[in-house]
Amino acid sequence: MTQTALRSRLADIRCFVLDMDGTIYLGDRLFPFTRAFLAKAAQAGKEVCFFTNNSSRCAADYVEKLAQMGIRVSPERMLTSGQVAGAYLRREYPGQGVFLQGTPALRRELKELDVPLEEEHPRVVVLGFDTTLEYDRLRRTCDLVREGLPYLGVNPDLNCPVEGGF
Repeated sequence: MTQTALRSRLADIRCFVLDMDGTIYLGDRLFPFTRAFLAKAAQAGKEVCFFTNNSSRCAADYVEKLAQMGIRVSPERMLTSGQVAGAYLRREYPGQGVFLQGTPALRRELKELDVPLEEEHPRVVVLGFDTTLEYDRLRRTCDLVREGLPYLGVNPDLNCPVEGGF
């Protein structure tokens, strides 16, 4: 594709929504092209938003992580799969107790979104990318799904890119 054709295709784009893990950074290291891309987007008057399906952290954690890498982003420009799941649960399962298989950060994020978390008699199960995984909790998650409770997978990636592999 020629530069002219590329510029023409990009002219109508108002906002770039960027994934994060393995796209703009890996681990705690920005890719060499990230700053240049963000600068070009700003220079062209394009908005940039960030999205991640890695539910192990909450939006505030990701805003802070980007800030530590020298990228300032307002919370309104950050969206996590936990936030999407929270909005979905509030719409599709209003007031119903949710059993969460996820990190403390995802737990906080769902609580901030007024999603009722329930251990004993949940009506729906949420499965996130859980870096704090414990066998007994995983067993309980499996039992609830086998009982027929609907479940929502918050991070469908087969692999999570990390420094040194997946």
